[in-house]
Amino acid sequence: MLNCYRLLVLSLLLLSFQSYSQEVRRSTVAVPFTNVFIPYGFDNNDIVEIVVSGILPTLCHQNPRVEIKERSGDTIKLVVYAEKLNSSDMLCFNSMTPYYLPVELGPLDYGSDGKYKIFIEKFFDIENRRSLDQRGYYLQITKSKGRLQNENLYANVEYVYQVGPRTIEISGVHPSTCIDPDIELIGVPNTLGNVISVLPITRKIPGKDCSRQELVPFKIQYEVPKKLTKSEILIHVRKIDGTSVNFIYRQ
Repeated sequence: MLNCYRLLVLSLLLLSFQSYSQEVRRSTVAVPFTNVFIPYGFDNNDIVEIVVSGILPTLCHQNPRVEIKERSGDTIKLVVYAEKLNSSDMLCFNSMTPYYLPVELGPLDYGSDGKYKIFIEKFFDIENRRSLDQRGYYLQITKSKGRLQNENLYANVEYVYQVGPRTIEISGVHPSTCIDPDIELIGVPNTLGNVISVLPITRKIPGKDCSRQELVPFKIQYEVPKKLTKSEILIHVRKIDGTSVNFIYRQ
């Protein structure tokens, strides 16, 4: 008798789950963005990366992503999509769920002047509470002096996090003992004042044998300049493999 009861309960739960799963429909919709962080200092050998931020409008909007809608000459058009859950049983409350999405644009040619126009659809101005169909930004590419992706040797950065009111800690692991443990940090702000690119420059120790591989951890601190007054600042730290590590600093 007990086994029959358990079987009945299990069957009812299974039917309920199947009914719920059938009622939930998923669709892909465009969602608004509120800010774009464009680092300064990329050249035509670099892997160009920007960061798009925004707010998901309801709890039923999930898994945001950025797609490149169009590339044409010096113009790149982007759109932010999210997965929207639709069900008669779900309560889709209005929400203020922030998202931050890195967008890799790849190496970009210098062209005639290195200027690119980035257009992103569905901009929402939080301060003025207004929406625009799209908003445009400029991205400046410089001409590389050589063939190497990085003209400087950058540290192998793995983590970036905040340890003080304006103090950022950068840590990682050098892949060899022939890389100098002393790291020079150079900060390059963008024209909008909402991004600072941090270049962790190191060097190969002259005369050092690099045939032996040994992991050497490092940790170094960086002070965010007080002249940067935006409420959110992207700390964009370059790394040895040509990519970057991003951290949103709030003040």
